[in-house]
Amino acid sequence: MKPVNFSKDETKQFWLVSVPNSEVGPHGFEQLRSAVGGAGVVSKFKIPSLRVGSLDSLLALSEDLGRKDQFFEGVVNKIARQLRDLYTDPETGNNEGPGAGERILAVNNIGLDSYLSTFEWDEAKYKLTSPLKDVIDAVSTTMTKIDEELRTKSASFQSVTQAIAAEKKKATGNLMVRDLSDLIKPEDAIDTDYLTTLFVVVNKAGAKEWLDEYETIVSDVVPRSSDLLYSDSEFNLYNVILFKKMADDFKTQARKKKWTVREYKFDAKAVEAGKEDLKKFESKRVKQKNSLIRWCRLNFAEAFTSWVHLKAIRTFIEAVLRFGLPAEYTSAVIEPGRSSENKLRKTLDSLYAKLGSSYIDGGDEVDAASLLAGVSDKFYPYVWSKMSIATSAQ
Repeated sequence: MKPVNFSKDETKQFWLVSVPNSEVGPHGFEQLRSAVGGAGVVSKFKIPSLRVGSLDSLLALSEDLGRKDQFFEGVVNKIARQLRDLYTDPETGNNEGPGAGERILAVNNIGLDSYLSTFEWDEAKYKLTSPLKDVIDAVSTTMTKIDEELRTKSASFQSVTQAIAAEKKKATGNLMVRDLSDLIKPEDAIDTDYLTTLFVVVNKAGAKEWLDEYETIVSDVVPRSSDLLYSDSEFNLYNVILFKKMADDFKTQARKKKWTVREYKFDAKAVEAGKEDLKKFESKRVKQKNSLIRWCRLNFAEAFTSWVHLKAIRTFIEAVLRFGLPAEYTSAVIEPGRSSENKLRKTLDSLYAKLGSSYIDGGDEVDAASLLAGVSDKFYPYVWSKMSIATSAQ
């Protein structure tokens, strides 16, 4: 059993197959495993004897199962993607966390393939004596609750993450746009009844011109009052002290020389408040992240098991509608080998060609909508459906 590790770019895929025992005989599973060979890993998929009901009731249920199946798949994959994102550093894109053993998608501490190959119907939750509609409703209720909780928790976590990004964005960009709070010290700014300090962004190519002329572009500029406070790849940030009455004139002359006066008034309390806000957001994010990881790991298992139960029901119903009663079938789960899907498909089509002779010619796919009222999107001579769990970015 190989755990799903987010450092690998892959999608876990499982095929569920079911055929009537009356056609394949007592050794149907062994024949299937032998035929598949190295094209995939084949395990028994144990579907219990569910309550059949009437043909009309099965047809009515089958019409909605496809939509529910897609919804279940969507929820499972949303949780998987959320876990992947939580274990990925947003700045570097690298995997982070306590270790590979803690970065797996698992059910009851075992891998997805092991869970499927040892699947046991949870009769404590879903009574075999209950009508299939009641069982489907119960499974759907569980999945809907998980989906709603995921939306709420993800939105809350995203809100805090965006708040942190907004705070950090203030310190990014060039000097024309970035926040100046962390660049200007209290001693860099003088503000009295008569004097004020302006902060001016100057292109590096114009640094000499600034130093030569800032004192004289207007009167009442304090001589030698300008210091270089910060420099990035394009611009320099200077301060300059002058009489308040000349501030507007200085700004006008600065524009003519393409010097940018940044409107900024140093506020020590605001600077400290901004730093404290960032610390609070980061602390809150860490707590929410750890909580969301725990929730995702627990509820991924719950969502995946719910999906497998729905798959078992869907496979059972399609088998009954396809092959009739008694409900005695050989069902298997196959994990296709890497790049072996086409080979596996041809193997299955050949092995079970006689099952579909009355529906298809030569094993080709046909539209099944008119045959099985939406039970399956594609028709094969055997009952087939797929489970795909993405473990990488899409």
